[in-house]
Amino acid sequence: MMFFYWDKNIFTAMSNTPSTRHEAEKTYITAELISITEDGCGSLKFGNPIIFISLKNENKDLILPSFVEISAIQIILYPTNT
Repeated sequence: MMFFYWDKNIFTAMSNTPSTRHEAEKTYITAELISITEDGCGSLKFGNPIIFISLKNENKDLILPSFVEISAIQIILYPTNT
């Protein structure tokens, strides 16, 4: 499992449009962070689908919902409603 750390691999996005891109061996996803639980589970809304991520620390200044950009070398998405 991969954890996302503020200002390391998760940032406030410059765009309010869900998107993906691949640059320099990293994949970037821009999506709307709609919730963060106390134990660090974040919910990203990417259009209609929801993506769950693990956040290792909090950004206390962030007002939800807010668009964020995450980056990773490898991303694996699993369907949850099949």
